Amino acid sequence: FSANLLPGQAPAGNTAQTAHALRDLLHRRHPGARVLLVDDDLFNREVGADLLREAQLQVDTATDGFDAACMAQTTRYDLVLMDVQMPVLNGLDATRRIRALPGWAEVPIVALSANAFAHDRQACLDAGMHDLLVKPVTPQLLYASLLHWLPINDATLKGNT
Repeated sequence: FSANLLPGQAPAGNTAQTAHALRDLLHRRHPGARVLLVDDDLFNREVGADLLREAQLQVDTATDGFDAACMAQTTRYDLVLMDVQMPVLNGLDATRRIRALPGWAEVPIVALSANAFAHDRQACLDAGMHDLLVKPVTPQLLYASLLHWLPINDATLKGNT
């Protein structure tokens, strides 16, 4: 997450307007969607969780891949944001464990990583992730990714017609 963006702050110009518009659209299309944010960095977890809550999403956080895999055994999430490089259990191995759980084959898992090379993206895809967001992640990119990957349910469609 962008270190220069704290809750309540946004960059000047069209980027802030776009981020707010995407956030509002995310709230309208996916009210109450449940997201698991996994990152070993406290600052990244706090900023990320605040951004997700601003879009009216339900957010749980985990500090490493092991905790995330344990949480996935007991809680159904609509999407997981997974840091790739973490102690205890990295994001790639955690994704493989989560994918092996019943009902988790299609749940979107989006990687978060500072590594943006093609082989890093491919490693994420090979592990079962849907996409890679390169850190620092801006609110605009985060919201756009969530709009793309969060599944739309029937109740959401009926409420927006």
